[in-house]
Order: sequence, then structure tokens, then C-alpha cells
Amino acid sequence: MNCRDVGELVHAYVDDELDIVTARQLDLHLRECSHCKDSLESVRAVRTAVSNPAQYYKAPPELRVRVLAATRALSANAVHLPSVPTAFGSEGNLEEGRSTYALTPTLSRRQARSPQIWWGVAVAAAAMIVLAFGLFFTLQGQRGNPVVAEVLTAHLRSLQPGHLMDVVSTNQHTVKPWFDTHIDFSPPVRQLAPDFPLIGGRLDYLENRPVAVLIYKHGDHLINLFIWPGDSGQSFAAQRGFNFVHWTSDGMTFWAVSDLAGPDLNRFSQLFQSAPAPATRN
Repeated sequence: MNCRDVGELVHAYVDDELDIVTARQLDLHLRECSHCKDSLESVRAVRTAVSNPAQYYKAPPELRVRVLAATRALSANAVHLPSVPTAFGSEGNLEEGRSTYALTPTLSRRQARSPQIWWGVAVAAAAMIVLAFGLFFTLQGQRGNPVVAEVLTAHLRSLQPGHLMDVVSTNQHTVKPWFDTHIDFSPPVRQLAPDFPLIGGRLDYLENRPVAVLIYKHGDHLINLFIWPGDSGQSFAAQRGFNFVHWTSDGMTFWAVSDLAGPDLNRFSQLFQSAPAPATRN
């Protein structure tokens, strides 16, 4: 059994769906391959998080209020459209030479011809279509983004006992030199406001390369800040109860992830970006 086979079978292995012979072969491979063993731990971490109801995001009450208000507004602007053409008059007799429209009682023939009404109907329909497609592609973009999936998996893996930190320190002058001797780039390490203390760092593996991870706290919430060379814009995402903030600066890509509330995580990212570079120690 090779790494490709394990990649195809690891989910079934975690769910105990493999036969005894195949499971035994996969066990033997895992003993010799640390990469596949890490993949197995990632799958298990995600499975544990997904099965935990506390990790799911509950929509705020104000969202329901906004949706109901929008629905009422659309209902108030809605009109009854004419039915399909028919060749029968009001008495049920076939009229000669022309077809008529069986209009609903709330819409007269003059109203049916009114361009303002039809324009309102068209605008409302277009708005609903744009909203539906925008929501669909936004959700698809978040779910389909492989970086979001990798960052979330690495964050969940770090929450397992013994996986969070390789260097434990609240001093940026201790954490940064440690990274400088372990990776081929120099990540910026910042000391932030007292409510976002630095507590350490570790090495991780994303986007097929080693990355630096700084660990901060806010109350009881942990923040993993992934850093690696690259330039790929900025964004905000939310998935399975976790929030993500992504930005780039000075040729570095940053991904902050936490179960912290979105506004608080945004404030963390702004503080990090505006924090001055530490003075170099001689």
C-alpha cells in the first residue's frame, strides 16, 4: 500500500468501514510513513470538531429580523400578474378574431399595461436572482477554498494535546530568533496590546511547504496566525464556527483563524498590521 492508496482510504479507515485485511495493510503503512500519519491525525481532528455541537455557528437573532423585513418588503411590492392567454371570454364562449387575458381581480387592464408596475416587478425579480446567486457563490467560494480547509485542519490539529507550540514564550525577541533558525524565511513577530498576548509559536505545513505559526490569546480564545511567503489578496471567511482573516503584506501571506468573534478577530488583524517592527537586538 502506498501514500496515494492511504489518501483514498483514510476517511473509511477513520469511520471503521474497511475490511480487516485492508485496515491491517494501512496500519503497517502508517507505522513507516509520518506524512500519512499526520494526514490521519488531521482527519480525526476534523471529525472530532464536526461531531461537537459547540463548534457550529448560530445565526444572530438580528439576521432573522432582517430576513423577515426583506420578505415583507418584497411582499408589499408584489403584484398579481395576468394569467396565460385564453381564447374564451367571461361567459366561456370562444371569441372570434382575438384572444383576451383573464386578469386577477386586483390588477386592471390599465394597470397591467403600466410600465411602472412591470418595471417594479422586473427590478424585484432581478434583485432576488442576484441575491440568490451571490449567496450561492459566496458559500461555494468559502467551502471550495483549499487554503481555508488546510488552515482549519491545521488549527484543529493544534488544539490536540501537545500540538500547539514548539517554542513557548511571550517575548518576541525569543520567538523570532527561533523561527530564523528553523525555516527559510523570516516571519514578522509582533507584541500586541495586552488583550492579545503572544504566547509562542510552532512550525506547520501548508500549501506544500513549511509555514510559521504565531499563537496569540484573547481571554480563553486561541488565535493561530499562519505566515508564509506569497501575495494573494485579502478576505474574511467563516466556517464551522471558526472565523478567518486573510491579508498580505511585504510579500508575506497571513491567515488568522480562531473561534473568536469576527469583529474581535478583525481587530486582532488590524493591530498586528499596524504594530511597529521590533527593534533589532545586538
